[in-house]
Amino acid sequence: MQQAYRGLVKNFCALASLDDAHAIAEGCSFCVDDIECALIYLDHLSPDIIHCYIDFGLPPEELCAEIFRRLLNANYLQLASGSAAFTVSPETGHVVLISTLRIADASPETLADLLSYHAQQALEWRRNYYLDPIDDHPPGAGDDAAIRFA
Repeated sequence: MQQAYRGLVKNFCALASLDDAHAIAEGCSFCVDDIECALIYLDHLSPDIIHCYIDFGLPPEELCAEIFRRLLNANYLQLASGSAAFTVSPETGHVVLISTLRIADASPETLADLLSYHAQQALEWRRNYYLDPIDDHPPGAGDDAAIRFA
C-alpha cells in the first residue's frame, strides 16, 4: 500500500501542479485555494487510509464556545459516516478537519476534488464560522445535513 499511496500522491501533485511530491507524501503542507492542507499516511495503523488535514483557521476567541459547540455537533451528526471529523490542533489552536479517503477508492482526481471541496468549506467557515443568522442551514438547528463532510 505504501507504493500505491506514493504513486497516488505523485499523480495528484502532477495534476495539481504541486512541487515536491515526496515532501507532500511525507506530510508537508501545501495550499488548495489558499487553504493549508496536508496528507498523512499512517501505514502501520491504517494501511488503506489517507488522512487529509484541512486547516480551517483560528476561531475568534470571543465566539469559541459557540463555534466549538457547533463543530462538536457536526462531528456527532456525522459519526456514522466515519469519513471526517473536526478537531483543534494542539500546536496552533486552529480548527482542523481530518477527512479520510480509502486508497483503493482514490484517484488523483478524487483526491483533488475532496481537498477542493473541503477548502471551499474552510473558506466559508472563515467568513462566518457557521454562525451566520442568515444561513439557510445553521449547524445545530435540527438539520442533520448542515455541515457536509463529503
